Amino acid sequence: MNTPHPDERLQRALDKFLTRGGPFVLPEGPPPTALLPAPPGGLPPDTKLNAALPTPAVIPRPAPREPSPTPIPGASRAVVTTDAVLAGLDHVVWSVSPDGALVYLLGGPVERLFGHPAEFFLDKSDGWLSALPDDDADRLRAAFAGLSAAGSFVVEHTAGGRRVVTRGRLLLRPDGRPIRVDGSTTELTETATERELRAKLAVAEEALRATARLGTLGRLVSGVAHDFNNCLTVVSGNAELLRELLPADDPLRDTAGEIVAHVASAALVARQLVAFGKPTGACSGPTDPANEIRVLDRLLRRLTGEDITLDVLLAPGVPPIPVGAGSLAQVVLNLVANARDAIPRHGTVTLRVAEAVVDRAREGWPEGLPAGRYVALTVADTGVGMTEAVRARMFDPYFTTKGPAGNGVGLATVAEIVRTAGGHIEVESAAGWGTSVRVFFPPADYPPAVVPPTAPEAPPRPATVLLVQDATRVRDLAASALQHAGYRVLEADDGVAGEERARLYAGPIDLLVTDVGLPKQDGRELASALRAARPGLRVLFASGSAAEVPGPLLPKPYTPAELLAAVRLLLDG
Repeated sequence: MNTPHPDERLQRALDKFLTRGGPFVLPEGPPPTALLPAPPGGLPPDTKLNAALPTPAVIPRPAPREPSPTPIPGASRAVVTTDAVLAGLDHVVWSVSPDGALVYLLGGPVERLFGHPAEFFLDKSDGWLSALPDDDADRLRAAFAGLSAAGSFVVEHTAGGRRVVTRGRLLLRPDGRPIRVDGSTTELTETATERELRAKLAVAEEALRATARLGTLGRLVSGVAHDFNNCLTVVSGNAELLRELLPADDPLRDTAGEIVAHVASAALVARQLVAFGKPTGACSGPTDPANEIRVLDRLLRRLTGEDITLDVLLAPGVPPIPVGAGSLAQVVLNLVANARDAIPRHGTVTLRVAEAVVDRAREGWPEGLPAGRYVALTVADTGVGMTEAVRARMFDPYFTTKGPAGNGVGLATVAEIVRTAGGHIEVESAAGWGTSVRVFFPPADYPPAVVPPTAPEAPPRPATVLLVQDATRVRDLAASALQHAGYRVLEADDGVAGEERARLYAGPIDLLVTDVGLPKQDGRELASALRAARPGLRVLFASGSAAEVPGPLLPKPYTPAELLAAVRLLLDG
């Protein structure tokens, strides 16, 4: 529709005025740009244009108004009250006395967070705070007590089983006297990321508890093994003495030999259990990996079970590695257990130890790790394999794909032991094609201590031996064997007594034979103190728990012959 020109609209208005009279109403739009010519034929004959003609009033056109809405039949006007506003809030608002005890105003989802409607708390001393758990109520009371200095507070706590945050601000009169405290209590809603982090935290806490239980189990097993090995030492030692005293043709001699053999088997089981349950410690050593795996062979086969074939391949001439026997046992047991779990029913786990030469060109070799000779320990399985995402996280602490059955600690422990030893781990895997984990250990720069199984035939040179052992029967057996061989023996039943015995003895002490686990002061601390007082003192440690010690170790249980052989080796060497 075309809008008329302003001049045309003015023309129409004038025509209307001149023909009908009445008030003259200015048309909408801008003023005309020129006077309009007289109408054709002039004005009508009855038109009078003179001063007597009254000038019409000019009335501006009023602005258009929006049409009023049509009222709805039966509708009444809403009345907005304070209670209605408070009831619609998604957080609790309150106004209380300066000490927080007396409630002046309380509104919002009060019943959901405090367990009662708002009317329940009005004019009741300390009522709303008493509805909270004791710890949370005490925290808020402490916050109110500090308002005179702080002026406001923000406290995160629980209410109605929900996490909330309470904010309060102190209002003062012009003269500085407190009037009241206004504030709010808002429920904290978790985002998806926060829920995920909270779930991960719960898993990590459970894994820590599992680790603590494992550590407790390891200490329990070590303590039991200590007492058990002391008993085995006495049985084995007396059986060995009995066999030597019996004539060669006596049938009881073979019986005594069987006792010694079964004691050795029992000692091996005890050592394997200690290695499996022992908490991770600092790497030491050195350890012959091939020999340690031979010791673990029976336990490994029980671990894999009857449905899985375990192949153990040990190359000859593998050098020792700078890892303690207990730590190496953890590496092997965890890798083999993980390989077993990756096989649904029947399959094969292969454990291989061999020497490897690594050059700089090896793909994936760490930048700061030197090239050269390494001991490669490989555990391969014919299981389900891993995806790239799982392989990238397999050594992360607490990461597991085994659900409630796993805690994500085993492989993380392996990674830490290898890192501490200065080694490296390579993993090859593909979904449906199995997994191969290759651990590279650097060779130790000194050989492991090896105790010969039999004593030399030549008579020993005169020497003084300080024997420290808390088990009386083991100490009596060892002292008797040493004295019978011609050594002077000083005895003590704990570390403190051993140090005092050495301090009071004026002559030279050639060798300290000490148990590792001693009351009051363990064997390592005793050896360190005596070496400081007597430089050059040789030390032989004895233990049944695969302890990591700074020197030669005589495993328990031992026979008198093994003890004498170890003593002779150290004194003559």
